[in-house]
Amino acid sequence: MEESEDKFELTPEQQDTARLLERLLGSAIADRYVDFCRLAVGTLSLLVASPLAAHALRELESILRQTLEVPLDAKATISGDDRARIAAARKYLTEAGFDADAIGRSARALEPKTHRDQIRGIVSRLGLAPEGDIARAWLSISNAHGKAHQRPFLRSLAVDDEFRAKWQRPFDMVVRGLAIALQGRYSALMRRVEELAALKDVSEAVKLFENEIPGALPLQWHFYENLQGEEWLPHLVQSNLIGEPLLRAYQGTTRPLLREWPAVAICSGWQGLRIPQRDASLPKRSATSQVQNTRTSIGMRFKSLRRCRPTRR
Repeated sequence: MEESEDKFELTPEQQDTARLLERLLGSAIADRYVDFCRLAVGTLSLLVASPLAAHALRELESILRQTLEVPLDAKATISGDDRARIAAARKYLTEAGFDADAIGRSARALEPKTHRDQIRGIVSRLGLAPEGDIARAWLSISNAHGKAHQRPFLRSLAVDDEFRAKWQRPFDMVVRGLAIALQGRYSALMRRVEELAALKDVSEAVKLFENEIPGALPLQWHFYENLQGEEWLPHLVQSNLIGEPLLRAYQGTTRPLLREWPAVAICSGWQGLRIPQRDASLPKRSATSQVQNTRTSIGMRFKSLRRCRPTRR
């Protein structure tokens, strides 16, 4: 069984797509794409592979939409009438005695499905035809949740040619098309990074950065290079954002050098790490132990790197 797994290799086109994803959106997204390719090729020693491959497709498709919707201004909105109907349903269910979890699930189920508008918006803002091949292929695989949750008793759930024709090949075309088009619209992601770095509410900015901005090194470097003021550091530490980038697992590369870490940039413009003793917006324990520990660890590890920070690419 192990022999068949070792035979797996990305096609040259998939390798190029994975490299593009890693460079533009970071290792976490690129690794998901590589794992989907592994599942879809059908050589892994799995007896029930197609639901797993469909789940991997569904997760990556959702991540791509959520990553691109804000910087490309393609976030779908719910109309006022729909909001009013959902609010009325919430009120009725509350009065009927349903618990909060049940009410929340019902409200989400009542929200209009906006994937179609969101997909067309992203495709259009990337300079692609909203009715073109990539848009049609993306729409065709946007209901992969049905495939992921199939539970037949009398049919094989191995990945087969039908799965590859209906799901893998269209998805490969979508991911590659988006990655290629994104190269010409990458400034939109850079602008979003600048907007977050300029927010006055540092705590909220760090939360948005963590949730919205993928781990691509150009984006990470741009964020840290645009930070002004030492008040950022406790919040970055609290969110575990001071650390080394993810390894490029699928490429088998070595760990990044310390001077390659984007967080090194926060030291370049600060003439010392005068970390605040207390930040009222952080939990008490965080503001004391975590930040005090950071004074030593970051100071020792980053201070000597100001002279060897890599040239911005």
